Amino acid sequence: MRRTFAVILLLLTLTGCDRTARWQEHVQLSDGTVLVVDRAVHFERHGQIGSGSAWVPIDERLDFKDPASGTSLEWQSPYRIAGVVDRVDGQFWVFARLTTNCLAGFVGRPRWMAFVWDGQKWQPVEADAAPVRTLPNLLIDAHVYGVASVLRKLDLADKARLDERSQSLPDVRSIDLRTKSRC
Repeated sequence: MRRTFAVILLLLTLTGCDRTARWQEHVQLSDGTVLVVDRAVHFERHGQIGSGSAWVPIDERLDFKDPASGTSLEWQSPYRIAGVVDRVDGQFWVFARLTTNCLAGFVGRPRWMAFVWDGQKWQPVEADAAPVRTLPNLLIDAHVYGVASVLRKLDLADKARLDERSQSLPDVRSIDLRTKSRC
């Protein structure tokens, strides 16, 4: 009986240890263009189920088409959640926040990073060389499993309503490429 109970408990612990939330989101670029972005955030459960476990975002993928050229672009980064996608002087940029700043190997890394599309791939960019961005144009609470898991399609009005009710801390809402993560 104990062995059966242990096997059932192990199976319950192992099943559902990761999930991916997928949705489509309208994003207004700084030039006024509205971009349609397909987002996928991969979550893993950390901690003990039933006692302090949480869904932690460990990876995000953005897929969208350049409205000018029709070129499909895909951005993906482990342990980062995008806050901004924009086109500046003809180049696409993504600004993404570190989601696991207190795990080993991430302490001291910049909280926010910029990536620029060079026509072939996404390149990380030093803070001083990136355009200045202070406010997200992607959904603020995409890193919260309870929010992201129920999304399907968000237009600009939907996002404004969700962002108004957001409980995310101010440092998640403002982009500062020069601030280091603190644990």
